[in-house]
Amino acid sequence: MRALFSVYDKRDLLPFAERLHDLGVEIVATSGTARFLKENGVECVEVGELTGFPEILGGRVKTLHPLIFGAILGKPEDPSHLKELKRLGIEPFDMIVVILNPFEEISDVTRREETLIDRIDVGGAALLIASAKNHRNVIPLCDPNDYKRILELLEKSGDVPLQVRRSLALKAFLRVSRYYAKIFKVLSELYAAPEWEILYMRNIGNVSNEEMFSLNDFSEDVPLEHYMDVLLVIHYLSILPEGSVVFVRGLKPIFASLTYRDVDFEGVLGYKGEFRKNVKNFVVARDIPKSVRGIRVNEFKFIDKGFMIMGGALKRELSKPSGSGDDLLACSIASHPIYKGVVAVEDGETTFCYFDNDGSNIFNRVRGLKAYKVVAFNFPINDSLLNLLKGKGVRKVHWMNEYGKWVCSKI
Repeated sequence: MRALFSVYDKRDLLPFAERLHDLGVEIVATSGTARFLKENGVECVEVGELTGFPEILGGRVKTLHPLIFGAILGKPEDPSHLKELKRLGIEPFDMIVVILNPFEEISDVTRREETLIDRIDVGGAALLIASAKNHRNVIPLCDPNDYKRILELLEKSGDVPLQVRRSLALKAFLRVSRYYAKIFKVLSELYAAPEWEILYMRNIGNVSNEEMFSLNDFSEDVPLEHYMDVLLVIHYLSILPEGSVVFVRGLKPIFASLTYRDVDFEGVLGYKGEFRKNVKNFVVARDIPKSVRGIRVNEFKFIDKGFMIMGGALKRELSKPSGSGDDLLACSIASHPIYKGVVAVEDGETTFCYFDNDGSNIFNRVRGLKAYKVVAFNFPINDSLLNLLKGKGVRKVHWMNEYGKWVCSKI
């Protein structure tokens, strides 16, 4: 494995780099980062040694070189890429660690144009965008808080799962977008740009707000690979009655019940109450045994306007379902903030759950449904689908109309 470091804030960098080195990772670093690592006994190669080209213009150009970006953007699984990389002698990177020059901090203490311009990070942002684009092959890291979890994954399996890589890519894209949105805002005010331009960029850059739902309060306790599923579990538990259980895997519900029973489902387990079982799942509940991995949540929040995933905002307007029993369970689990889906319920537990990005395959899936008591869709349905369900013996159908409100039809 091969990693490139360009790190301004060196908090927690040394133990991270030391452990990577112990794991056999070759470290390449920009001059300042390389000097820090070497002074502390960590072997590394300076970027200039790799490219054969020194840093120039007072450090303005450090990593902007084909030997660097070819090593980040190349896809080894593509035969033409692999052939070209070998021909040019480019060895791919597996990890990019960039902590950007903190423009936000300097802009808080000065409005001197020359100082502000000099603190704009170009190469670091480009490294993050390139690695995020090719995250299937390159792990993008832009936050020291992620060092520990990445080490745990590498020590456990020698690799980082795709779901985690996607989360890190979203985080990198958001970090860079916020970084340049801040630059635009500060310079717009400094240059007295027209107000409409400033307002436009504020809207574009306003990815997160108080209405967005995130795991900031739990970031120290939730493993990176469970972030998204834990968010969805908390959302579901906000609707379900006391004593309910829900399992989520890959950001999709796989089973839910109004009462707990021992079942063998993989994924994050959510329980509305004090959980007293010993299970292998990562558990979300008001209280859990010390021997069980999980987090304690006092307040379960319904996601009605926004869903924050590792910094990436995904929106779907929802209204909280009402009712009780099978009706409430079906509508609750169907209330997914991102995907379109269908849920069938019988005798207090789900018997069928299917979700996809746009709902294009749901009609085919519904053809296989049995005569379940309650079925719920989280999008508008037509008469032909109602007639199909009626012909199968389904007794009650719920769906969400175009305004995000629940509608019920007894058939």
